[in-house]
Amino acid sequence: MAVLGYLFFVRSADKLGENGALNPIKITHEIEQGEAVLLDVRTPEELIEEGKAINAFHFDVARLKSGELPDISKDKTIYTYCRSGARADDAKKILESNGFSSVINIGGLRDWLSAGGKIESYIVN
Repeated sequence: MAVLGYLFFVRSADKLGENGALNPIKITHEIEQGEAVLLDVRTPEELIEEGKAINAFHFDVARLKSGELPDISKDKTIYTYCRSGARADDAKKILESNGFSSVINIGGLRDWLSAGGKIESYIVN
């Protein structure tokens, strides 16, 4: 069991960067290569108020909790975030229980910003 925990840590650390630190450059590169999706699970009101990570796809965690799933390949890496990381963890668990094979909670939008990630305004159409 300890080996499995170690392998999970190593796998997650590799996805995030050296020592498991959040690496927006690496994540952005994976998104641009079509290998990953950055999933913002906050409410629409939070997006309007605070903006969102550049290249993030919005899918409110409430939709996941109601049984709706995003139209994303189950084999893609999905990085989830919210305001603090708690709802991103809920989203991670729901996605994994529905067969998504690589879901990583990167925490909150502030973590993204602190690591050098960029944000953009969210405009409602």
